[in-house]
Amino acid sequence: MKDINIANTPINAFRVFVQLHEKDCGLQELLSGFSDDTLRIYINTLKNFGVKISSPTKNNPVYSLVQSADFLNFQQTDYKNLQKIKRILSQRDRYKLIKEYNNFLLFLSKYTNDKNKEQLLKIAEAKPFGTKMHSIIEKIEECINLSNPILFEYLSPNSATNFFKILPKYFKIENSKIYIYCYDKAINEMRCLLLARVKSVKMLNETYAKGDVNKTALCRFFSSEDEISIFENYEVIEQNKVYSIYKIYYKNTFSFIQKILSLGKNCQVLEPIEIQDIIKQKLKNIGAIYEK
Repeated sequence: MKDINIANTPINAFRVFVQLHEKDCGLQELLSGFSDDTLRIYINTLKNFGVKISSPTKNNPVYSLVQSADFLNFQQTDYKNLQKIKRILSQRDRYKLIKEYNNFLLFLSKYTNDKNKEQLLKIAEAKPFGTKMHSIIEKIEECINLSNPILFEYLSPNSATNFFKILPKYFKIENSKIYIYCYDKAINEMRCLLLARVKSVKMLNETYAKGDVNKTALCRFFSSEDEISIFENYEVIEQNKVYSIYKIYYKNTFSFIQKILSLGKNCQVLEPIEIQDIIKQKLKNIGAIYEK
């Protein structure tokens, strides 16, 4: 008989239960990679919890779930711990994990009684933000739907407080954090702001244009065509065996320059001159660090 890891027995027994909950299964369908004796241990574990399972017969060679038991019976302390996990994930801005955690709670709710199901759904459906952050999100969503500009009080990475008049466009999750993509009329560019740094918002009684920005740059690439793939929107102007010239469309100057710098000597900005000047100054500042 294969050695049994006691700590894994409840987990694998639950996996067997889930499979039987979906359909009747033969012994070898339940869990691959385990011996028949090991699988029977998991089945007996379920029976000890009160789950009624019919054994295979000559006429019906499958295991069937006859009656489910309330073996996922949560106590009040369990609910508090489940809520605590969600609160910790929220405080750390782990929104992607919160979504996966909610799906896990919904999964568990399928295999328990109505009382436990109600509590699990309540935790899963609860907003992962504090009251203030939830209010901020609702106002931003309203402005997105109405195409209404908004005033952000925003804490920058250097701990300075800034105020931005922007037109919010959409939310986006990147690296488990939520960002707001928005149009800044003052600089005529798209911005990407971290939601967690927004301290307050105020709807403005102003009208902005659509707020879509499409700036262009002409760039020469000396390497493979794969390099251009880091840009979302571009068109080919000229190609030969030595280099390729592309017209690149972008919405945020800072983000565009960062991508150009990441390519090193494989890319040269031909136009506009202003972008060339910014890149030259950045490289000059970097070089000055190493001259000291």
